[in-house]
Amino acid sequence: MERRAWKRTVGIFGCLAVTLVFAGQAQARDKTKKKAAPRAEDPGREVKDLKAETGWDETGHRSGLVAHYYRDPVKWDDHWPENISVPGVDPDDWTFTTYRYTRIEPLINHQFIRRGWFSVRWTGELDTSPAGKRKKEAEYTFRLWADDGCRLRIGNKSVIDDWRPCSEEDETSLRTGKITLQPGKHRIEVEYFQGQSLKKKDRDPIKLYWECKARKIPMQIVPASHLSHTAEDLVAEFGRKDR
Repeated sequence: MERRAWKRTVGIFGCLAVTLVFAGQAQARDKTKKKAAPRAEDPGREVKDLKAETGWDETGHRSGLVAHYYRDPVKWDDHWPENISVPGVDPDDWTFTTYRYTRIEPLINHQFIRRGWFSVRWTGELDTSPAGKRKKEAEYTFRLWADDGCRLRIGNKSVIDDWRPCSEEDETSLRTGKITLQPGKHRIEVEYFQGQSLKKKDRDPIKLYWECKARKIPMQIVPASHLSHTAEDLVAEFGRKDR
């Protein structure tokens, strides 16, 4: 009688041990998935392929800006439902969350028609070398027309920083900033996020303009001939970079 009771006890604890082992393995797999989710798509292969492409000059530059695209949570996990135009949360907490892909773009002149819930970061260099003999510094006016938020940094200076939801029909969607620049190449970074996109009328633009009266440059989209990038720009980064 005692031996049968002992066997039953051992059997119960044996099943419990097996159950705990499998449960521990499943929990470990779940944790692995949760950690991997924010970086679901590895940019390593794309960066390697882009570096292998031709077109680099003797200084290590190539035309165009590097554009890193990110997927953001739809409706910002219900913090931005369809029935409100401005969410009550910080956009920095809901943008640049999951890397998608990288590509080279000649300039910034987009209309993302009805493509909501994503972020883009363009990086590279802006060339302000004059066509003539003038080598003095000059004041430039930059404008970003965006629906929704946008930022512009040149060198170490923030020229435009308006990281908020904003309709393209709002007059404040055209942001302006000024900076004095010496002739030559300057680091440039433009950030943009698109949240809620209305199906009927939104064009969801992001366009970068410049003007320089001293150099007789009228207000226009910054031309591709003044934009380039290096291999360092091909590395994607997550979250806000200036924090």
